Amino acid sequence: MRVRHFRQLALPLALLTAALPAPAATIQFDFRFDDTGFFTQARRNVLEAAGAFWSGVLADTLNAITPGGVNTWTAITTDPRNINLDVSITNLQVAADAILIFAGATNLTGLAVGGPGGYNASGTGAFLQNVEARGEVGATQGAAASEFAPWGGTISFDSDRNWYFDADVSTTEAFSGFDFYSVALHEIAHVLGFGTSDAWFARVNGAQFTGALANAAFGGNVPLFGTGGEHFARGTMSIVGGQPQEAAMDPDIAAGVRKRMTRLDLAALDDIGWDINYPLDPPPPPAPVHLPLPAWALGLLAGGIVVRAWRAV
Repeated sequence: MRVRHFRQLALPLALLTAALPAPAATIQFDFRFDDTGFFTQARRNVLEAAGAFWSGVLADTLNAITPGGVNTWTAITTDPRNINLDVSITNLQVAADAILIFAGATNLTGLAVGGPGGYNASGTGAFLQNVEARGEVGATQGAAASEFAPWGGTISFDSDRNWYFDADVSTTEAFSGFDFYSVALHEIAHVLGFGTSDAWFARVNGAQFTGALANAAFGGNVPLFGTGGEHFARGTMSIVGGQPQEAAMDPDIAAGVRKRMTRLDLAALDDIGWDINYPLDPPPPPAPVHLPLPAWALGLLAGGIVVRAWRAV
């Protein structure tokens, strides 16, 4: 028998008044605990769009969890209807490359909470390894942890928040309310181990994250928020699409603001064992090339009229 305890869901996200490679690991959502019908089809679409982003940047291939015979297991995760309770699903089938997230809503003080699930399992060594690490090589527990590859977990959203559900997340327009897409991206990262996995905390020293790739993206150890170490410090900056942006994984977001995953956010996931396909930053705009003036223009210059010929490359 192997028992894997799961870390408490990451602290609630606080309130403030390019083409990608084909996916390998894929985020899948399960709405069986959405008893109140919070997730209308339009709302599911926005959550699925956030999952599609992560499916596009995760390059890992994960083993299936297929119980049968002596191989049995129970997935244990936070109940999205009541984050103070757990739910158990016996012999949950998890497909190869799938990361299964139970989604729901309840009355929260913050915007949302999310984190990975745990399990009880018994069976062959190969089966237990699939439940624990999905075929990834490297320690997943303890101070030497270098990988994290869960079966999935839970995200719960505040049920009565003034949310903005964007029908087209590829564009950014002015809006009021809290951006559901941004919050979903953030909470999925917690399910993937940001601020919740042993591989994360193996790289936390005091109030700093020391992962080598995040350090390279930031220019040194990355400051963390508070004593829990589950978020980057408020105001931590990085880039996305070649432009500066506050890190998506700092602890808060304001109404009317969209946050996409920055290079720093992705580098931290890379540090804890995920294989990341980084979105390409757009190239800088071409500089104009000034061509020599033709002979006929010299006379115009003498007359006080300046003519410049140029082209973009």
